[in-house]
Amino acid sequence: VLRQEMLKVSPVVQQGQTVIITSSGKGFRVSAEGKAMTKANEGQVVQVKVTSGQVVSGIARQGGQVEVVF
Repeated sequence: VLRQEMLKVSPVVQQGQTVIITSSGKGFRVSAEGKAMTKANEGQVVQVKVTSGQVVSGIARQGGQVEVVF
């Protein structure tokens, strides 16, 4: 029998990795680069520091993508 704690999931975002932050809504889509403050698996919340020094939170996605939802 496999238990949840026996399964290992690889993070899709690593601490210090340059990621692309995206946000979209009706009629617009914006993106920016930032550095991940922590590692995260697919669907987990990750904090990212953008070039202005501000820290934003978003959902980690495959390929170093972070989705910010308002």
